[in-house]
Amino acid sequence: KVFKRLEELHKLNRFDCVVGVFKPYSNIAALKKFKQKYSDVVCIGYYLDLINSMQRPKIMPKFVYDWLLNRENSKSTRLFDANLIAIAGKNLFNNIKDEKILEKVNFIDFPTFVSNRHVTRLNTTKIERNEILITYAGTLNTKYRNPEILLSILSEASKHVGHIKLNIYGSNDCGELFKKYNRKHMFEVNNYGFCPHEVVIE
Repeated sequence: KVFKRLEELHKLNRFDCVVGVFKPYSNIAALKKFKQKYSDVVCIGYYLDLINSMQRPKIMPKFVYDWLLNRENSKSTRLFDANLIAIAGKNLFNNIKDEKILEKVNFIDFPTFVSNRHVTRLNTTKIERNEILITYAGTLNTKYRNPEILLSILSEASKHVGHIKLNIYGSNDCGELFKKYNRKHMFEVNNYGFCPHEVVIE
């Protein structure tokens, strides 16, 4: 569906460049198919996910899983004209030695906390309180949906932007992780566990 829609839009607009954002992976899969069909269009893979959701099937040996992962990384990276990948994902490319692949990879940091000078309307209440409030609602798991990258980035950012409060709602087994980062620098983590939708909205 994503590919068909992209192709329809391309026929109408004749794109010079298309950026596929991961995730969901269907965006990247669609862009791979699109690039194979329209090789003249510049295609860029944008991999910036703060939650690591990769999980090796229990019945699959680790060396097989790593091989499949490296093969997919190599194929996608080689196909696209450029790839933007979070610095935290750099270790996924440790086993790739092909310079033609690596020269297409750009490891970048997240622009989340960069000031936008063009914003004219600001929430003055938040500025006066010097606090950023973030709410995350969803399942987390140390094995297949690990939030440590997110926690470390927010903790580090709090040193520069002031108090950051992260409220987490949803089932998880990340108590030890939250404890590790809570109150580190100017970062506060509140783990409320599973709550009714009405409570989260409030």
